[in-house]
Amino acid sequence: MNNAANTDRPAAATLTTKEAAALIRKRLRSELGAKRGDVSVRCSHYSGGSSIYVRINNADIRIADVKRIANDAQQIHRCEISGDILGGGNRYVSVEHASDARKALMTPVRDVLAMLAVGGQARSGAWTAQRLTDNDFIAWTGDENPIRCWGLDQASYQFALAMRGDAY
Repeated sequence: MNNAANTDRPAAATLTTKEAAALIRKRLRSELGAKRGDVSVRCSHYSGGSSIYVRINNADIRIADVKRIANDAQQIHRCEISGDILGGGNRYVSVEHASDARKALMTPVRDVLAMLAVGGQARSGAWTAQRLTDNDFIAWTGDENPIRCWGLDQASYQFALAMRGDAY
C-alpha cells in the first residue's frame, strides 16, 4: 500500500499477515461489493515468511480487480544489486479462480475452441482465436500481442479472461 496516496489505509509493512488478510476481505467488500462466499481469503505462515491465498468463487468478480486489492499486501524483499528475492520475512499473495468459477468462465469459449479444426479460426468481437495444432491455440486483437496457450482448458480460460478485458 502506498500510505502517501491512501492515508486512510495502514501501510502493509505494519500489518501482520492475519491483519493484511482481514484488510483484503474488508476492501473486497467495500470496493467490489463482494459478499460472503464470493471470495475466500486465507493465510499461512512458514519458516521463510507467509502467504495469503485469495480464491474467487464468483465468476462475475474480475480477477484483475481482486489482484489490484490483494497485491497491496504482498511484501517481497529483494537484493538491491541483483534483484534476487531474499530469504525470510517475505509475504506472498496468490489470487486465482476456484474451479467452479473458472469452469463457468471458460465453458462457452471452450465449446467454440473444441469445434475448431487445426488451422481453423473463430471470432468474438475484436478477438480472433486460432487452433494451431491439436493442443496449441493463439488469440489476438488488432492492437495487442497475441496470447498463446497449450491445452484446450488453459486456452479457454485465458481467452475468456482476455475477451472480457480481465488480465490474468
